Amino acid sequence: MAIEPDLAKSLSEEPNQELIAILEKPDDWTPEAVEFARLELSRRSVSSAEINEQLAARAKQKAGEPLTFLEAACSALYGGALGLIGLALLRSQAARFKSEGFFLKSAKSWRIYWMAFGVWVSTILVGVAIAASVHRSRSREQARVELTADQIEQKARAFLQPYLQLGDSSNNFIARFGSPVYSYETNQKSFLYFNFPLSDHKAMAAGIGGFMGIFTNNQLVHWEPTYISF
Repeated sequence: MAIEPDLAKSLSEEPNQELIAILEKPDDWTPEAVEFARLELSRRSVSSAEINEQLAARAKQKAGEPLTFLEAACSALYGGALGLIGLALLRSQAARFKSEGFFLKSAKSWRIYWMAFGVWVSTILVGVAIAASVHRSRSREQARVELTADQIEQKARAFLQPYLQLGDSSNNFIARFGSPVYSYETNQKSFLYFNFPLSDHKAMAAGIGGFMGIFTNNQLVHWEPTYISF
């Protein structure tokens, strides 16, 4: 099948480098156009050896051509933002580079992708580790708070125990600790609240603000510590 006249006229006006470019990528052209480019170069006294030499030089140049900024950025984006999803995109990009003879671009694409992917995985692992550490720290802190509350109560009761004897009268408590800061009565019980003065350093050290005594028939039947609040 003969080449179209308009295409033949257009190719005959192209410089040698453009015709050689056709021979470099014959799959992009019809067989008639490729053959015409070869014949045109021959008519211009460009030997097959010269054509092969230039094709080899072009192939060598392409093989060592580095990635552009945009191509490198895309490779990093595929690995650093899309993770395994970006693997399919990177595979397509690297395969295209390799099929076109850009071997360094293909290799660099994979290298950048795996580096970015490694950073992405490391970021996730660090995030998980931090979250787990925060969770453990909060759990330990909560355990410490609960333990401290128990210790405070034990310390308070140990401090008050020698002073508060069940069966003792409310009059003795008033004589010993002063008038209650608050009191109320039910049909059967009296509730008296006593505070320790701030100058009582032992009570302060024990975390005790005072105590609440429950009296039945004017006798102490139960007591609870009250704590300092700031």
